Amino acid sequence: MQWGGNYQYNLLKLINMQDECMRIISKSKYNALPLPLYIQNKVLPIQDLVKLEILKFVHKFFHNKLPGPLLRTYVTNQTVHDHSTRQSNDPHSRAYNYALIKMSYLHQGPEIWSKVPMSLKEITRPPLFKSKIKTYLFNLLQS
Repeated sequence: MQWGGNYQYNLLKLINMQDECMRIISKSKYNALPLPLYIQNKVLPIQDLVKLEILKFVHKFFHNKLPGPLLRTYVTNQTVHDHSTRQSNDPHSRAYNYALIKMSYLHQGPEIWSKVPMSLKEITRPPLFKSKIKTYLFNLLQS
């Protein structure tokens, strides 16, 4: 999760290293496109691994599985708005003026969580959630 809150160009070296590792593992040519290799080897790219970790954190938040101080990381939309909406149980995305905070899990968590299907959000067991959310992210990668 630490690397996720960073500028894309700072992650480029790490992304390139992962792409190179995928080429080595699959014994592909040096210029082979990495996306088919990720799919073939059922590995998530680094950007999706960051999303996975953020989603696991938000899931633990909603199911009270975080240590006490971290349970105040997010507030839900229903505590901010008086009216009921479809996303009233989702974490509220606060407005931040700093680019670094916008890239952190504080801002990215609500953004990513809002795109997750309700059927996955309702899973209570962390190991099952991790398994299902990995499958979900992998399916997004393939489409």
